[in-house]
Amino acid sequence: MNLEMPASFDAWVGRSEESADRLAEAPVRLLQATLDYPDASTLPATLPPLWHWLYFLPGERPPEPASAPTDAQFGHTVTPGPVLLMRYSALTFNGHRIHYDRAYAMDEEGYPGLVVQGPLIATLLMEALRRAHPRKTVRSFAFKAVSPLFDTAPFAVGGTLESGTARLWASGPAGQLAMRASARIE
Repeated sequence: MNLEMPASFDAWVGRSEESADRLAEAPVRLLQATLDYPDASTLPATLPPLWHWLYFLPGERPPEPASAPTDAQFGHTVTPGPVLLMRYSALTFNGHRIHYDRAYAMDEEGYPGLVVQGPLIATLLMEALRRAHPRKTVRSFAFKAVSPLFDTAPFAVGGTLESGTARLWASGPAGQLAMRASARIE
């Protein structure tokens, strides 16, 4: 179940959008390096298929994250650290350095600390639900990350249960919503 799935896609049928952008060389060179091109110094004569995703990016600043709910019936605080993030990366074969290499995450990617993995947050939400209701069986689970969490501060996971439907969320240190989820349990 997608939490933001529209009832109908009719509003999208026949819709188009036009946009213009200047094709700078730097993104092409960076993607060539990312894809291990043998000679990233040579630019292609035409932009390869799907490389348009390097351009036409939204120019607006993303909105501030919404506040997380405050009516939790269950939950706890999580203090993320490099050991937890490294272990989870190892278990899930996630080699992205933003989760375990602080210098890289901060100096190269510009993050304030190590990034907490979205699937780890979802797992912590599920575990909070299972611990609060150990005799129940989870029948469905859906989640969506809406803002990042870092190992620089504790965050909270929590939720409520009403009529077999759990509403779950993770909130950052400023009370911002980081992830929302829902589960159906019996």
